[in-house]
Amino acid sequence: ADPNESNLRIAPLNFHERAEFLKCEQVIGIGLKTFFEVGRALQIIRDGGLYRERYPTFEKYCRTTWDISRIHAYRLIGAARVVEDLLPNGNIPLPASEAHVRPLVSLTRGCVPKVWSKVVQRAKDKPITARMVRAVVAEFTETITSTEQQNQRPSAIQGYRFSVLSSI
Repeated sequence: ADPNESNLRIAPLNFHERAEFLKCEQVIGIGLKTFFEVGRALQIIRDGGLYRERYPTFEKYCRTTWDISRIHAYRLIGAARVVEDLLPNGNIPLPASEAHVRPLVSLTRGCVPKVWSKVVQRAKDKPITARMVRAVVAEFTETITSTEQQNQRPSAIQGYRFSVLSSI
């Protein structure tokens, strides 16, 4: 037994929560279609605390029920968020795997569709690979970094420090 769990209590679910929990577990259990659906189901379970009837923590739920680490569960949740951001883009194909999405998770939400569009353009008719996505993300972040350096814009923290120091 985990000593950190001694203070946590297992709490019953109401009828609607139990129904939602079972629905999400079905999605996770059969891996219904995509990592996206699994990530969304995990997010609903985590955010709603739907694991609490049998498990004191989300981590314990993931480990015991699905034999996945908390880190992997959060990767899937992050991947689902990225795919949700790409859904409104219509005719651009969605990522086929969580490995394709993983490098995009580090980007701000507004940048994800632009970067993914560039990945799709670069791939043309070839299959998209995780390596290709990582390369486009690296180019994008390098471009952003060099643009900030060229403009010599201080970060918000540096600007804040300067204003505090100049007022002393």
